[in-house]
Amino acid sequence: MAFAKRNPKIPEGINASDDNPLKDFLLLLAGVSGFVVICVTLLVLFSQSLAPYIPFHYEQKIAQFYEQQFVETGKQEGQAPSLKFQEAEAALQELGSILAAKADLPEQIDLQFHLVNDADVANAFATLGGHIFVTTGLLQTVSSENALAMVVAHEIAHVKLRHPIQALSRGVIVQLFMSLVIGGQDASAVQSVLGQTGLLTLLSFNRSMEHQADSEALDALFKQYGHLKHAEQFFKKMSELGHKTGWKEVFYTHPDVESRIKHIQNEMHRHQRTSQQVVPLDPRLIR
Repeated sequence: MAFAKRNPKIPEGINASDDNPLKDFLLLLAGVSGFVVICVTLLVLFSQSLAPYIPFHYEQKIAQFYEQQFVETGKQEGQAPSLKFQEAEAALQELGSILAAKADLPEQIDLQFHLVNDADVANAFATLGGHIFVTTGLLQTVSSENALAMVVAHEIAHVKLRHPIQALSRGVIVQLFMSLVIGGQDASAVQSVLGQTGLLTLLSFNRSMEHQADSEALDALFKQYGHLKHAEQFFKKMSELGHKTGWKEVFYTHPDVESRIKHIQNEMHRHQRTSQQVVPLDPRLIR
């Protein structure tokens, strides 16, 4: 006897759940929130280690917001830079380019050198986006190109090793990562924070960073000149004049000067050569 084919009757309520849908939603929300909290916590904990992996072109994009301010830094307030100042800055840029070529910089890193019209403080510093500053006061403390080259090569090394981005606070670094992940290339939020806090020009490097930058700089100097004579000259001057008010700022950004001088002198002894000809300072740089 044949039976007609038909679909079986599905029992009522087979797909119904006894759980409240709101409960499932809350569990999902809790899971997502927990994941975000864990990610942010890991970013905070490892921000300093991860900072060098932020693309350099993104760091440059942030710095573009301040580039006009960088340019204005070298001028006297309300005055155009003098011809002598422009010539000195050109000489600094030429020396910087020569040393950058010896520093084995990653391909994506681009440097810009600026002379700061401040005769009262002898200092140099590197900041975001590959900008390097040297004060006119520093030019008055060095007697040779070799001595100036050590300072400039040291700041180049900071940029090469991505120290400026690492020197930012953990909160700003986390914002950078979040901006990269969530906001693409939009750096406006980070620029706002940097502008409000002044972090851009108040970056400071720890002793380990300074030691690394010194080692890199000494290597670049040896490649350029074949010896390290006068490499410690500026740092000795820092030590001698450190008690003066105008030099306090130098010590904030260059800690443990005596230890650094000893490290440089040890390297000088190790690389000692019979011929150690010192290159005179470019006349354009003599103030």
